[in-house]
Amino acid sequence: MEFPHAKLVLIGEIFDSERNKASYHQLIMGFYHKNIRFLGLKNMSIEMSVYLKRIFDFTISLFLLVVLVPLFVIIGILIRKMIGTPVLFKQSRPGMNGKLFDIYKFRSMSNERDAKGELLPDEVRLTRLGQLMRKFSIDELPQLWNVLKGDMSFVGPRPLLIEYLPLYSPCQARRHAVRPGITGWAQVNGRNAISWEQKFDFDVWYVENQSIWLDIKILIMTILKVFKSDGINKQGHVTMTKFEGSQSKIVIVGAGGHSKVIVDCVHSTPDFRVIAILDNLYTEIFHENGIIKGPIHTVYELLEQKNVRVIIGIGSNKIRKAIVDKLNLPNESYATVVHASAIISPNATIDVGTVVMPLVVVNAHASIGMHAILNSTAVIEHNSLVRDFVHISPGAILTGGSEVGIGTHIGTASSIIPSIKVGEWSTVGAGSVVISNLGSNIVAAGVPAQIMKRQGL
Repeated sequence: MEFPHAKLVLIGEIFDSERNKASYHQLIMGFYHKNIRFLGLKNMSIEMSVYLKRIFDFTISLFLLVVLVPLFVIIGILIRKMIGTPVLFKQSRPGMNGKLFDIYKFRSMSNERDAKGELLPDEVRLTRLGQLMRKFSIDELPQLWNVLKGDMSFVGPRPLLIEYLPLYSPCQARRHAVRPGITGWAQVNGRNAISWEQKFDFDVWYVENQSIWLDIKILIMTILKVFKSDGINKQGHVTMTKFEGSQSKIVIVGAGGHSKVIVDCVHSTPDFRVIAILDNLYTEIFHENGIIKGPIHTVYELLEQKNVRVIIGIGSNKIRKAIVDKLNLPNESYATVVHASAIISPNATIDVGTVVMPLVVVNAHASIGMHAILNSTAVIEHNSLVRDFVHISPGAILTGGSEVGIGTHIGTASSIIPSIKVGEWSTVGAGSVVISNLGSNIVAAGVPAQIMKRQGL
């Protein structure tokens, strides 16, 4: 489903303080404010469907809280005796529209720590009583209080960790358009035995198709799942593995003006997010606004993480090539970043490491090499060939069948007429019009472009 008027808000830091609660709300609402359709009962208004669901949640949660008081007391005594205090686990989670609330569960793990004072792995801390409670989802019962208060619903996407908020793609973030639930469509379709991406697909499907009848179906399926104990654990784990984001994480090498433009390009698309900007101007590693800053050699450590790709954020063709040569990374370590406003023919090819900036047009059967820069509003016409490490400046036009050699810089608002070739490591000045072939290692300018001087590597 497309939302043509949805505004995208990207967060460059992980929030961890009370003062940022409003920012969570802005993050989530930025993805789909006034753009989500809630599909309720036939011929029933959205407001009535939501109203009836809330009445159901309030009434049933109040009833169950009263009826289950003896069970709560027994479980509390067992936890206190076998695991210790506190009996309840409390943690802040993002709810509807990203608003934070405190979720409650019965404790299922001990607080055992290693010699360094760090908590032991989940599989070590999960107690026998905890395993039994998780098997029948008894540990989730205190969330009836969250449902009564209106923080949660019986049915909805499960409330996850705050630290996941900036990791969601715009589509995945739509799971926060409704109240989180004790159970949900993802829980009855695999729970912890499916991947994060599958979970989020199920969550978004629920948001787009929610109704009272679907909630009733999910509740019935949940009861059956509880007795079968299906999907409690991820294979090989006692709990779900940590979500690290579906987007590719971008490391930009270079901290100058060109890298700032690349950040904007990355933020224009849901496919990537910037995690680090590296430059040898930095002598040590530090964090600034959620972005890692440090010397260039830090890239090797960052590439050990999942889904990390590199872009060289240097405008100079020669320096960009020198850095690529020195890093000696495999081609698959590099990303290709295309601004959302660029128009790229499906019959064009763009190689790795290349950045395509706002409003660029690349037409049919054009071919762009590795680590090239296509700057704002540049036009690459059909069958044109742009080699590796080329920089096409803003407003430049390469007409049909033209070719630009390795490392050449085509100046702002210049143009090359059809089927003309410019050699390697040359510079064409701003506003020039190239009407005849130009060789390598030259500087040309004018209308028509004339060779002004020759330059060495």
